Amino acid sequence: MLAFRLPSPILGLRLLVVWLGITSAAPFIFYVFPWHPHRMLAALVSGVIFLEIISVKKCIITKYQLVLFFSSVLTNWLLFFLHYDDFYIASIIRILNIFIFFIYIKNFIGVSVFVKSIVIFCQVLIFFNAIIFVLGLLGRLTVPEIFVVDDRDYYNFILSVALTTVVFNFGEVTFIRAGGYFDEPGAFALFITYALLFNKLSIDDKRSERIMIFGGLLTFSFAYFISLFLYLIFLKNSPHSVIILVKRIFKALLFVVVFSAVFLLLAPHSDFASFGRDVLISRFIDRPENHVDPRIVEFEIATEHMLDSPIFGTGFSNFRDTHEEGIGSTPLGPIVFHGFLGAFFLFLPIFYLIFSCHKLLFDKRMRYIFFGVIIIIGLNIMQRPFIDMVMIYVFILTTIELIKNHNNKLKKS
Repeated sequence: MLAFRLPSPILGLRLLVVWLGITSAAPFIFYVFPWHPHRMLAALVSGVIFLEIISVKKCIITKYQLVLFFSSVLTNWLLFFLHYDDFYIASIIRILNIFIFFIYIKNFIGVSVFVKSIVIFCQVLIFFNAIIFVLGLLGRLTVPEIFVVDDRDYYNFILSVALTTVVFNFGEVTFIRAGGYFDEPGAFALFITYALLFNKLSIDDKRSERIMIFGGLLTFSFAYFISLFLYLIFLKNSPHSVIILVKRIFKALLFVVVFSAVFLLLAPHSDFASFGRDVLISRFIDRPENHVDPRIVEFEIATEHMLDSPIFGTGFSNFRDTHEEGIGSTPLGPIVFHGFLGAFFLFLPIFYLIFSCHKLLFDKRMRYIFFGVIIIIGLNIMQRPFIDMVMIYVFILTTIELIKNHNNKLKKS
């Protein structure tokens, strides 16, 4: 069981400062509120952290962090001069903030303490969303007025915020896909997925694991269901042999095939099954006239424009200004925007993460766990490829540190 102990006042204040910085940026929802000073707050947090970093005589910065930082900064500078796009200046500032945050986490808070704060924060958000979800099912939830930000409609339930497109009314019953304080349920599902991985790699608390697995189900995110499927195969009571792994995969695939067949057969005859198809699957396969977020169509559009400027891309803002279509949910999006060169350096942290795991292939007890971690993170990046968001990049750096800790333990054993 994860023991909750109040941190010392100094450590608690440091954690608060870091979380203020992380939650002030996407995919958290607060930055869309007109009253939220997210830019000022992020700058203030970065400034305070930077002053504390330079005030100490010794601060550990590893080589891989320097390589990732400078390669990203130089690439964004190059793309800025090629495309005259202010987006890349904003990217440099964001990357600088990310590395200031993480250097501070590693030196002043500790990765293990930060991981515990992620797991605890995740469970708090799940608890809030479970209350809203149950009240909605019981018909006891009063749906608030809509507020509009950036042409998107939201409901503010206080304990969570939800896009109007993820709130469904069936008479007195209100069905809400859990979204936490994120801009959409899929982002909350991604947060829960990382929290699950961190718990497994560091704390391995079974009670927290069960709560987070349940909480992820409330998001009704198709990507989360796939991630959970892989988590149960590779990480939950991790297998110790190939035979056990193959048996698990066969049983899981058999269940998925049977469940999918029943689900698709019932969809034309059941309102709930049809609703489930619309929520989980339609946005991946339906055409634009049937759904507002067609992932297959985004992929097709990105494929058409991928070779317009294959090395340096079209530029992020240049593409957005000349095309109405969105391609942010396809892995080809970074190639269209930044070219193969920019995409390579964008995904450099993932390449290093994979490289960090190769030593653990020789550890029979851990190899399947880390294989599962790579697959789960990789699949989530396939549908959320812009990993230079503050939360996602910090979480990837945290994953690298946890893996390096296991590498060090392997060397000592």
